[in-house]
Amino acid sequence: NNPASREMNVEHVVNKNNEGVEFLYSGRYRAAERSFRDAIFNCKMLSHSNYEFHFPLNLKTRTIPCKTSSKHFLYRTAVIASFDRKHLRTETQLKDPQKDEHHDQLMHLKGVVAYNISLANHFSIMGSSHIKSHKAKFELVLAMYQKALQTMNFQQQFCEKATAGEHLLRDAMFLGIVNNIGVLNYEIDDYQHAKICFETLKPLMNRASLFVLGRDAHRGILRNAWLLEEPATAAVA
Repeated sequence: NNPASREMNVEHVVNKNNEGVEFLYSGRYRAAERSFRDAIFNCKMLSHSNYEFHFPLNLKTRTIPCKTSSKHFLYRTAVIASFDRKHLRTETQLKDPQKDEHHDQLMHLKGVVAYNISLANHFSIMGSSHIKSHKAKFELVLAMYQKALQTMNFQQQFCEKATAGEHLLRDAMFLGIVNNIGVLNYEIDDYQHAKICFETLKPLMNRASLFVLGRDAHRGILRNAWLLEEPATAAVA
């Protein structure tokens, strides 16, 4: 596995992630899923090598238009990645049997792709009149969101070199994922788990999260957190 090959593999992951975001933007959710799965697979292959990957990973967000209907606010911001091949550096690393991931930019990139594929899976079931019958799909969406959160939490332990922008993006992704899990639970009538999500969000809806999310997303999540109640509770009120 020569350096040029490793560079091409990292570039392939980035390109497939960005291709998936383009498919998301055009409403082609299944095509987006395929692109993100390709990126995830190659991330895993690289992470199982004996190399650490060091490269300046540039991330920016792209808001996905509403191609499917939802009664409630969904966080629809995907993440695009880019890097300069001239600054890619790989180092041989002895495997630590206690760890199965590299604590470098590759892990950060993997978290971005896991988050994006979560959005693709979620969007693909929204607007269906039979959403409650999509149990297997729902479980897949939930599992992908949880995987994205786990990856982000793992990154948090090794974020000494993270930039301020990376911290802000991670915070926005966290808030968006918790909101979307809450909405999904609510729409399949799992009010208990929806309530847990929105109760988690309520104390976080402050000036700091306004800065992280932007005005529109902050307003939408805030509205969900305070207005989504169990039907019986809402009727009594």
